[in-house]
Order: sequence, then structure tokens, then C-alpha cells
Amino acid sequence: MKNVFVMMTLTTLVSATVFATTVKILPTKYKTERLFSNSNIEKLIRQKFDVESFREVRVQVITKNQNVDHLIVLLLKKGLHGVTVASLPIDEKLNSLSAAKFDGLTAEDLSQQVRTSGAPKCPNPEVEFISFAPNDDEFEVGIAKDVATEAKSKNLVTIELYREAATSQAWLDYMSCPKLKGNFYDGDSNPQVVVTNDGVINSTEFTTLLPKAFRQKVVNIWLACQAFNEPMLPSVMTDAQSQKFAAGVNNLQIGPSDQAAKCTMIAGINGQPLTKSFDDCYKKLDVPEDHWGFAGPGADFLGQ
Repeated sequence: MKNVFVMMTLTTLVSATVFATTVKILPTKYKTERLFSNSNIEKLIRQKFDVESFREVRVQVITKNQNVDHLIVLLLKKGLHGVTVASLPIDEKLNSLSAAKFDGLTAEDLSQQVRTSGAPKCPNPEVEFISFAPNDDEFEVGIAKDVATEAKSKNLVTIELYREAATSQAWLDYMSCPKLKGNFYDGDSNPQVVVTNDGVINSTEFTTLLPKAFRQKVVNIWLACQAFNEPMLPSVMTDAQSQKFAAGVNNLQIGPSDQAAKCTMIAGINGQPLTKSFDDCYKKLDVPEDHWGFAGPGADFLGQ
């Protein structure tokens, strides 16, 4: 008689939640890694916010008097080039102390954005064109690369800043370059801030760090929701002195707005009048729901 061995396999089912939306922990001016892990920060954010209703969430730890005080939370909107900014008070043990606030960034928040000291310094005085896309998004980076390719084909000295390279300091530095003619941005904003890979640039920085930097010689075309409103509008247009400035009056939809902006900048690179090019590109490629602002006191041709 044969012995029959019945082998039973015990299978352990491990249920792991797969999140569609990434929570990214941003660098901070003051080192706080010793206090709590990134995974615990993410856990708290997922408890306090409906993370999956956003495209991406970015978090920065803010201290006060060298003690942890709150979290800045950047909520990137799905399908739009926009960002909502929240503040979540916490204690040293990462306990939430109250509900999140949605009243913008304070001076303390802005002072803790990662920057070098002093005024921006141009890394290469020959740079004529910037293509900047701070998100880890193939479509947005692809749009920016297409614009950069056209700029390079016309022999414009071009700097490409994408994903991790698209930091606040790098953009500020290159925007200070004396021969700059074009500045193409594909990312997210609101009327107060424009998003970079490692944080935000506030409207006041165009006033204080880049006064008259554009000399009415730089065409700024931004895929940026609500940036064509105060306080960002006068900071970029008047204080930094844009030649032309294009950005969203309302929330620009990802997709059609990118194509219209790309079309306009490429037309400008090829010597076409900017105002008519923008109007033509908008009518051909964008949707009526996207409301842009396009204006500026400088010449209607890039590089003039």
C-alpha cells in the first residue's frame, strides 16, 4: 500500500494598497529627517487629505524657532496646470494639531524654500532660451523638449531643465541671464506661486530677486493656471519687465493648452508675430474653457 502524502500549501495573502497618486517629500532648509520618516509623513497626509483626488501631492516640513511647526502641502490638480496650497499644523511627534488651512504661504514658509543666498547668478551668460518642466510627466516634458528642439534648431543657446533639474534656484539663476530671449514653462501655479521640482517660487521673488531682469526683451509663455492675475501678473510683467507674458487667467487644461503654448512659442522662434500667433494657435488647438492672458509692452517678435 502506497503512502499518500497530501501536501498543503499555506498561502499568506498580503494586501497592499496601490496608490495612483504620489506623495513626494520636498527638501527643506532645516534638517528634520531625524524626527520622523518620509513614510510617516505620507501616512499622515493620506489621513488628512483626499490624496487620490489630486494628480500629485508634495510636502515640505516647516520649522519655527528651530522646532517643527507645520507641513506645507502642495496639491497638484488633476487635468489642470494648477496647484492648491495647504498648511497642516503638527507637533514634534507628527501629530496633527488642527485642521489644514488653505490661506496661502506665509513669509516664514517662503523663507524656508531651498535657495542659495543672495541674488540669482547666471551660470552661462550666453544662454538665450530656457525650457523648464518640473513635473515627472512624460507629456509635459515632451512639450517642453519639442520647444527646446526648435529653439536649438534656430541656433538659440538653450538650457533644458526637466524633472529633478528643474529646481527653483536653477530657474531663478537662468532667468537672470543677460541674453535671455525666451522662457517656456510647463508646470503648475496659482496667482501667488509657480511650482518647481523642489518647491515653489513666490510672486515677490520676481520683484525682489529679478527686478528689471527681463528688460522687455524676454517672452515668457507659461503653462500655469491663474498666473495672469495679481500678484503674479504685475511681478512678472511690470517688475521683472517681460517683453510678452502668457499664462492662464483661469485653470488651463492639460493637453490643449500645452499644444497652444508650444505652437505660439515655436511660431515666435521662427520669427512670426507673437500676438497673432497666439490667437491663431489658441483658436486651432485650445478649448474655449481655457482663458489665457497674453500681453506685454515689448516688441511683438521674439528677440527684438
